[in-house]
This record gives sequence, C-alpha cells and structure tokens, in this order.
Amino acid sequence: MVVPHSNQPEPQTRARSPDENTQASRHPLTGTSAPASPNSQATPEQIDRYKVRSRLGAGAFGQVYLAFDPVIKREVAVKIPGRPEGWSDREEDDFLEEARRAARLRHPHIVTIYDAGKCPKHGVFIVMEYVKGQTLAEYLKRQTIGVDTCVRFIIQAADAVHEAHTDTKGLVHRDLKPSNIMLDERGNIRVTDFGLAMSEECQASERGLISGTLRYMSPEQISGQAHFLDGRSDIWSLGVVLYECLTGRLPFTSEGFAELREEILEREPKPLRQINDRIPKRLEAICLKCLSKSISDRFPTSHDLADALRESAIEVESSRDSDSSPLSSARTQEDQEAPSATGLGTVGWTPAAMIATVVAAICAVTFWFAGGGASEPPETDRPNGHPITSASPPVEQPSTPATVPAQIVHDVAVMTHPAGARVVAYPLEQRYGLPDGGLRIAATERSPATLQLAPGRYLVAVALDDGRFHEVYRTVPENKHGLPHKSYAHTRWLTRVDGTVEWPEVDIPPADIVEGMGLFAGSPRFQVGDSASSKTPKHTRFVAGFHLDPHETTWGEFLAHNENQAPASLRRLGDQLPDDDMPIAGIWYDDALMYAEKAGKRLPTETEYEYAATAGGTRRFPWGDDADILKEWSFGPAGTPKFDRVDAGRPVFGLYSNVAEWTCSWASVYPPRLDYQPAFPPRPEGSYIVRGGPLSVIERNPVPAQFVAGPRYRLAQHEKALQPGLGFRCARSVRPRLEATDLERFVRD
Repeated sequence: MVVPHSNQPEPQTRARSPDENTQASRHPLTGTSAPASPNSQATPEQIDRYKVRSRLGAGAFGQVYLAFDPVIKREVAVKIPGRPEGWSDREEDDFLEEARRAARLRHPHIVTIYDAGKCPKHGVFIVMEYVKGQTLAEYLKRQTIGVDTCVRFIIQAADAVHEAHTDTKGLVHRDLKPSNIMLDERGNIRVTDFGLAMSEECQASERGLISGTLRYMSPEQISGQAHFLDGRSDIWSLGVVLYECLTGRLPFTSEGFAELREEILEREPKPLRQINDRIPKRLEAICLKCLSKSISDRFPTSHDLADALRESAIEVESSRDSDSSPLSSARTQEDQEAPSATGLGTVGWTPAAMIATVVAAICAVTFWFAGGGASEPPETDRPNGHPITSASPPVEQPSTPATVPAQIVHDVAVMTHPAGARVVAYPLEQRYGLPDGGLRIAATERSPATLQLAPGRYLVAVALDDGRFHEVYRTVPENKHGLPHKSYAHTRWLTRVDGTVEWPEVDIPPADIVEGMGLFAGSPRFQVGDSASSKTPKHTRFVAGFHLDPHETTWGEFLAHNENQAPASLRRLGDQLPDDDMPIAGIWYDDALMYAEKAGKRLPTETEYEYAATAGGTRRFPWGDDADILKEWSFGPAGTPKFDRVDAGRPVFGLYSNVAEWTCSWASVYPPRLDYQPAFPPRPEGSYIVRGGPLSVIERNPVPAQFVAGPRYRLAQHEKALQPGLGFRCARSVRPRLEATDLERFVRD
C-alpha cells in the first residue's frame, strides 16, 4: 500500500487495516489477531531451549506460544514475528537489537521481555513474561467504563511508556492501542508488544515507513515520517485510547485508508462533551491536548500527561458518584463483573493532601532543633523557625493507638522475592513516627502472606530461614481506590479485584550486602543528647546493633541502583551531573528512601546516626573532642576529609563534614513526652530529622560559628526540601526486627 504525501518518499507500510480490531479475535497477552483457521501453522514442540505447551494466538505479526523455560523453571510467552516478504539478515539483526533495548525495561506496568534470539528452524523470536488476563479491547467490548477507571488506566499506561521513553534513550512504542494494553488478574495495567518499538536514534533510517495500527496513529506516523517520531507520538495514541474509553467511540472513524489519513491529518475530533456532557471539562481538555495535530502542542512527556491526569482527580472524583450517563452508570456492572473495575494500583492522594504538599514544597520552612556541644551556635547565627523543646524527663515509649479509627481495616497482600519469608509489620505511631511494638502484626503464613491492617504507614520486616532479610516502609491507604501520585514503593499500592490491597514486592538482598559497611554494636542504654543543651536533654534509648555505609551515597552508586537515572528531585540537572565519587546532594527524602530499599538497606534513625558519630557516646565529634580540627567546611568526594572518621571494623567517614544527611526519624519533640501539650509544636507534616551539619552547611554556605554544635545537633527539613548540602547514607540492621524487643525505644532511667 502506497501513501502519497508531498515532499516525502513514498512510504512502505506495515500498517493494519482500519477495521482490524473487528476482523479478528485477540489474544490477552499480545493483542495479535487470530487467523480464521487456528491450525494454519503447526505448533512446534520446541523453540530454541523453550518447550512449547500450546499456541496462544496468531495473526499478521506472527505466532505466540505458551512455553516452558527449563533453565529458569517458569512459563513464558514466545513470539515468532511473521513477515510475508521474509527477513533479511540486516532486518533480523535490527529486530534483535531493538528487542534487547526493550528488554532493558523494568516497570510494574510493562510486560517484561526476558530473551530474544534466532534459531535455524524458526528464525528470530522474542521471549516475554506470560501474563494471564484480558486486554483493554476485550474489556471495552463488554461494558462502558467509569471516569475514575479511565483515568487510572491511562495514568498507569502513561507511566509505563514514560519508562520506555526515558530509560532506554527514546524507545517509542509506535503501536499503543487497547489490544496492546492488558489488565492482568490483579486488575493492573500492563503495556505489551514492544515489537514495533523503535529508538529515536534509529528513526533516520526509517524515513517513509508506516508502522502500527491506523486508527491510533499520530499524524506524523500515518504520514510515514518515522524519522520525526518521539515519545509524543505515543502520547497521541494514549489520547486516542483515552477518548475511546471516555466516549465509547474512536475520534477518527473513516473507513478507507485515504479518508482516515486525511481525517487524522486535517480534521479535529468531535469534542468529548458533545458526546457526553458529563465528562469533566478538565479531562476533555487533557484528552484533546494529546490529540493536537502539532507535535509541539501535545504534552512534552507522558510523565506530564500522567501528572495532568492526577491533577484532574478533584473533578473526576466530584463526577464519579453523581453521573447517571453510560460513562458512569455501568459502575455497578464493572464492580461486579470486570476483573479490573476496582483493580488498579493507586496511591492515596486526597485533594487536600495534594494541595498541602504543593504548598509545603513551595513554602518549606526549616525548623531548628538546637543541639549538642559544650557551646551552641550564637543566637544571631541560628536558623529561623521555632525551636521544639522538651522539659520533661525521659520516659519509656508507650504503645499508642493506631493512627486511624480501628474500624477501618484492609486485607493487605505482602509478597517477597524469594517467597517463603516471615512477615512482620509495625505501624508508625502518629506523634513520633517510631515503629509501635505494642501493635506488632505478624503474618500467620510465609510470604506471599495477607495481613489485616489499618490505614497508615508501616515498617515491614521480612526474613528467610537462611538469614537473608529486608526492612522496608509501606503505606496502607484510607481510600484504596484513590488515584496514584508517586512511583515510590513505600507510597504505592495496588487494589486487587477482591478489594485486597497489594504492596509492591519486597526484593530480599543477599546476605553479603553488608560487606564494606561499618559495624556498630549498639547499646541497651545509650545516652542520647547533651546535658549542656536544654533543647536536647540527655535521655536513654535502646539501640540495636546496626551496619552503616562507610561514606555518603555517591552519584555513581545511586545511578547504578536506579538504572542510570537521576532521582526525580534532581532531574533538573539534565546531563550535567557531578562526578561519580561525589556525594549525591539536594535530594528529596523520598528519593533517598527509595534508593535505600533498592540497595537492600534503609536510612538510619537519628539515634543510630548519633551513636555512630559519637563512637557510642564516648566523644563529642567523630574524631574526638577537639573542635578546632574542623577549621573550614568543604564539600568534596565521599569519604573526605580523612580526619573525620570513626573506626567500626572499617573506617566510617564524613559523619560531621561534607554534606549533612537525612535520617528516617520524624521531626518531633525530643525526647517524646507522655504529657504532650498543644503548647509544644507538633511535627511539621512531611518533615524529617537531618544530622551531620548545621543549617549553613545544608544550605552549602558554611558558617564557622555553627561548627561547634557537633553531630548531636538536629534539624528538621521538609521531605521536598532541595538543599544543596543535604545528602544521605544507608544503614542496615544486624538482624531483622521481627520482635518488638528489637525496636529502638526509650528506656526509663
């Protein structure tokens, strides 16, 4: 088929017909159309090392088989792409190269590619994760769909393709449509079939080529201008899918190719509210922005599209229960019949919380906690903000009520890799954020396990019998059907079809993860604070043994654990990143916590930090008691300056020099009081304690008069603070905190 267009070579075409979706059935995994005769090609017994069990589907783009991988011992889907004209050696090599690029993708909403290769009998093939479920196309055939469900679907799809656009140097899907968007058994969106995906660096060689399904093609794609394609072409396709979900029809409906091409290139789609006036105006505007003819008028990235959809949550929520139109009147049917009507993973992000966080991020205030040494920073040098003081004697930490009404309880699924781990969860009590040992919840079975938990934040410990373990943070939402906001494991969840909340899987690291870390024995009666300061009175805490990284987390370490991507808080730097050996600084708390989990570790508590930086309370500074050694404060490679060290089996550097560091401790009254009075300021929402330097260091403008404070000095910073002198390092417990007696706590003198 030849597509004429001015000033361009005549394009070749691999495009599918406008009516393809109605001409053939589709397989849930691949979205390929089934041929009229299922036996048109014999099912092979084996493809390379993969033992074929059955054929899953077939179509113009090849055959898909359910197979078994005898090496990894798992079921997989094997696809043999078909081309009527056959493959040249170069085309096979190009296919395998693009498959390798797509195999780099690791995202909860993308079907994973495991392998690709070429065998003499069957030619090139690609091996994918085998996912049970249904396609969005099949789902839409059975019923209409609610606004909130539409929004959740497209948010997850947009997050998935953004991963491809950014993490593989511009991998464009080029064939996004309902039959390539799966709903798995948990009701989770899974984007599949990156078989047409093409990296931006390969676009120039594709001039004049049309690939994809016509009704979902962008103007530049249907014109054969493949060399102009980038992620914004996928945004157009997502806009078509959103339009179809919201209205029940496609935006471009001409029958013939020439007419359809003209419609996509020249005509505006009918406004959504003319089809259904109950569609929120803001959502209509988002959809039509995706369908802008000019590529520069669309959302710059699919991440921006996802954010816009999240911000539309207020209007979507207000329309959700009042609609009586087909758009929402099918909600009862969805809830009863559709596997994913209530099943998309969401983050509890209420409109009030969204507004509060935005305001807090813009207007973040530094709260000062005076601390440590024989002398405190001069009054004129102290940061602005109110001090949080304490005049009560130290007391044993009590068990406190859960942070939400007890009648609200969700079933929460906990999965680990490997499976078979013990699972214990502790709610973080609402005043001080400490794990509440009095409310310890232990699963009765090994992972995968189910716990009954009230909404709130939790410390979760998982441990295998061979000694491997991990400790992570997780969130149980009040509204388990709320819209997602963050991609962090500690704030994300899915909601299954049966209403169970599912946490992200916990990846248990190997036992040797502690190699190279300093080892601190801990103490049953560690004296925290300083008698010279009324702001940080001495009191006693139990602190268990722990490991601590020998230096601040570096840029090189962060990139290695985050697929070579800068943290969200520092993407403004673009490609101008510091050297790999420099401490990563200016980072949000959430990004630090995310890295710690990926690295198989956690952030230290402020008590652990003080214990390490004072050698168990035996000295004023890491190097001793002489404040004059620290004559100037410099910011250099991690592990410098060399005089700032504590010996803990191996040297631990930089606990009171270089960048200051996040801890996982909430900013609250110090020490906590049983007779908590309103006169004492409560913890600023979203604020955490920073140790290892005064405010002037955090602001990267050191003031020598503040250096005398020492590592007992404590500051509060908002979790979204972008302070150029604020970094972090990781810690790890010596043993998993499976019992309440393992938890840090206050000890009665």
